[in-house]
Amino acid sequence: MTRKLSPLPRAVLALVVGLLPFPDRAAAAQEKAGEAPRTPDSECATCHDSRDVFRRLPDGTLRSLHVTGDEVRTSVHRELRCVDCHAGAARLPHPKDEPIPPATCERCHAEAVAAHGAGVHGGGGVRGDRKPVGCTACHGPPHGTIASADRRSPTHRSHVAETCGGCHGELKMVVEQVGDSLRKPFFGYQNSVHGKAVANGSEKAAVCTDCHRSHAIQPAWDSRSTIFRFSVPETCGKCHAEILAEYRESVHGTASSLGITKAPVCTDCHGIHTIKTHLDPASSVAAQAIARTTCPQCHQSIALTEELGLPPERVESYFESYHGLASLRGSKVVANCASCHGVHNIYPSGDPRSTVHASKLAQTCGNCHPGSTESFTRGQIHDLRAQTSGVGAFVIDWTKRLYIVLIVLTVGGMLLHNLLDLRRKADPLHRTLPQAHLESPRLDRSQRAQHAILASSFILLVLTGFALRFPSSWLSSLFGEGEGVRRFLHRAAAVVMMVLGLYHAGYLAATRSGRRAFRELLPGRGDLKEAMDTVAFNLGRRAERPHAGHFGYAEKLEYWALVWGTIVMAVTGFLLWFKMWATESMGWPLWIVDLAHVVHYYEAWLATLAIVVWHFYFVIFDPAVYPMNWGWLTGWVRGRPPPGKEESAEPSALHTPATAATAAAAATAAAQGRALEEAAVSCSLAPPPDGEGE
Repeated sequence: MTRKLSPLPRAVLALVVGLLPFPDRAAAAQEKAGEAPRTPDSECATCHDSRDVFRRLPDGTLRSLHVTGDEVRTSVHRELRCVDCHAGAARLPHPKDEPIPPATCERCHAEAVAAHGAGVHGGGGVRGDRKPVGCTACHGPPHGTIASADRRSPTHRSHVAETCGGCHGELKMVVEQVGDSLRKPFFGYQNSVHGKAVANGSEKAAVCTDCHRSHAIQPAWDSRSTIFRFSVPETCGKCHAEILAEYRESVHGTASSLGITKAPVCTDCHGIHTIKTHLDPASSVAAQAIARTTCPQCHQSIALTEELGLPPERVESYFESYHGLASLRGSKVVANCASCHGVHNIYPSGDPRSTVHASKLAQTCGNCHPGSTESFTRGQIHDLRAQTSGVGAFVIDWTKRLYIVLIVLTVGGMLLHNLLDLRRKADPLHRTLPQAHLESPRLDRSQRAQHAILASSFILLVLTGFALRFPSSWLSSLFGEGEGVRRFLHRAAAVVMMVLGLYHAGYLAATRSGRRAFRELLPGRGDLKEAMDTVAFNLGRRAERPHAGHFGYAEKLEYWALVWGTIVMAVTGFLLWFKMWATESMGWPLWIVDLAHVVHYYEAWLATLAIVVWHFYFVIFDPAVYPMNWGWLTGWVRGRPPPGKEESAEPSALHTPATAATAAAAATAAAQGRALEEAAVSCSLAPPPDGEGE
């Protein structure tokens, strides 16, 4: 229904409009064609140039029918007549009983209208709860439509994303479309490498219509769609032709061409709307993300590896390797999956074109390790679990097995030994502690200094070593981000310990106190007997605690374990530090370095647990010295009671002497205790604490 003006204002308006420079395009065209003029545009303007012309729509709303001459003159449709689009409006006045059909674009744009009608916007792919999207939603008002080549047009390349975002940027529509408010394609595109390039004025960067097309837009699940899974490479290849050629020949491209739906295409690695440059840390193809998230989404899937026959545990084994651990530690330059296997030109390892083919491994490794030769590649690149055959695999596998058994038996035996000792000393009926007033010299000034340096370097080695091995643990946060500080401190502490070891060897050989300490630390047959008697005593099968010399079996065991462990850690650490020298200069296969890695790791666990379980017990938790054996600071330790004359800390009525014989024995024990105290003062087993080593 059209609202009309009264006769007088209409006549005045017609007079005014007739004086306006409104183009009478229809009359001119008809005169040129020899036709009688019908409904000139100036006649249409008689009503439609007024802002008071409306049409009431079926839903009751009013739609303006106002059209200005300026709007039409700047439009791409300026050469058309009004009735070319509004075919049902040729008769004037418009019949009231015949509704004017809406204008259609099909007369001139039949192909585009057909493609639009079959697409998601035209209704062909639209769900029943959505309304089709008309031409004007993208191209703008029909009377003011501007050619897409014009930068003012909403369909110009520079405005396409903004035009599409008018609908696809609305949160309500996003939720209705994908059911997830967190997925926002329009905003993702704005922050992508393509969106930023368009915002910076590029007319070559991809916009929505380059990937989805303009009119024949189909949903991703439709095989006709340009974003259908198997069509994605071709769509991206319109701009990235060289990369498409590489991808087609790769193992991924070949699988995709065979119709394997799980074969990765461009969007699986680069993303869809959120594509970023590989230099952007937030990119899915950034160096830090490739091995952590991008490649694992396929190669970490058990179902996928079993279905396609891919090697299992490749992701886990990578993160157990040096490269993977360095990546977890935050390294931005360490090798990731793409560094070795390639990016788009990935081939099976058995293909001569592959960068990990046996004939090209030296060249591939040489990209990061200049000078690499074939000997450097003779080993497994992933974790040692990937070793499956050969001498190296056998040696490494059994070394790990033996170390695990050794750690369990050694640390378990230490723990059991200490629990028995603690139980015996904590029992009020059988508690036997050294006499608190007796002290004997143990460490001179030089020895205390060596112990302090050893303890400091050992603690730093443990903290930095496990921080390097477990970069995701709380230990890593102690040394900041990145592995640089951790690696430097670890190696510095190792050098300090090695220098200390050399000094200690010289101390043992060149000084009198060192030579005497060395002789006293040498193990003998009596140490085994002392250990067995101590266990028997703690089990209650022996009445007296065996007497120990200046150094008991526990101290000797710990000392020689320290010597052995230091040598093992020094040798294996040197090989890990200078692996290029080992493989290139010495010609050793890479599995020798892998073996050093295994030994270094498990020996570190053995040493750390031994210190915690064995050493800490005897210097801290042993009731005889609790809360601390201060010998490491003062040089003096509590003296040991004479053989068989241990004094009960809390005498019990059950053990009170009842006869003269027991009383005499008690007096004899006291006399021997005094004699021992005098002997400890006048004739110690080691130089006095203030004495300097020669």
